[in-house]
Parts: sequence; C-alpha cells; structure tokens
Amino acid sequence: MTRDVVRTHPVAIGYLASAAAAIVFATALVVNRSVVGDGGASPVGSAALSMTFGTLALALFLLPRVKEDLRNATRAGVVAMLLAGLAASWGGGFLFLALSKAPVVVVAPVGGVGPLVVILLSRLFLPGQELINKRLVLGAILVVLGVALISIGRST
Repeated sequence: MTRDVVRTHPVAIGYLASAAAAIVFATALVVNRSVVGDGGASPVGSAALSMTFGTLALALFLLPRVKEDLRNATRAGVVAMLLAGLAASWGGGFLFLALSKAPVVVVAPVGGVGPLVVILLSRLFLPGQELINKRLVLGAILVVLGVALISIGRST
C-alpha cells in the first residue's frame, strides 16, 4: 500500500484497519483463553508476557517511526501516550482475568459495550473533535444489543 493511497482514501483505510483490528483482537481472545484455560498460565503472568511480546514486535517493526514521534510529541502528548498505555495494560490484565474465569463466548460480548464507553469518553474528553449525534449513539446501542442477543442465544 503506497502512501498516496493512504492520503487519498483515509476513511476507507480507517475502515479496513478497524476491520483488521477486530479480526486480530478476536483471534487474540481465543488464543488468550487457551493460555489461561488449559495452558496452565496465570492471568497476570499471561497478560504481562503477551503485552511484552506484542510491544517488542511492534517496536521492532515501527522503531524509526516511534523515535520520530517521540521527538515531535509535546509533553502533553507523551503523557497522553503513557496514560493510554497504562489503560491498555490494565484492560489487558482484566481481559486475561475474565478469560481465566469465564468462557470466551461470554467475555467477548461483555466487551461489546466498548462502543458506548468510547462515545461517552469521546464526548467528555474530545469535545469538538468527534462528531457524536443521535444516529451514531443509536447505531452503537444496536451493535451492543445485537451482541447481547447473540450471547443470550448461545447460552439457551
């Protein structure tokens, strides 16, 4: 993919990247469940090792870009990256804990409330940067309800 395609079709690239993220995260959920289920690993240790391996792989792949971003980032930007990293780490830890206690087909749908949390946090912390309207909120609610219905349907 050339930079020209990314520049001329940013929304399409955003949709493709979010679909890829969904596939990768879903795959990670199933793999992580096997690790903390029958794999004999603790949730905390599994989360720490998983995130360490992921961070190392990403850093090696994107190292030149990371150096440039750190040089160009404001102090507030670095603090925001630090807080985002901490939040992601805690989220990963809670995810591994959840996967060690409940089936992945239960854990994944509960995580489906994420879009509603994103809308709420965007409204609070990104005013004017994100377009949040009734249609978007309704769509997110419908997604969450759809995931809930799938979960309920699987348990009956």
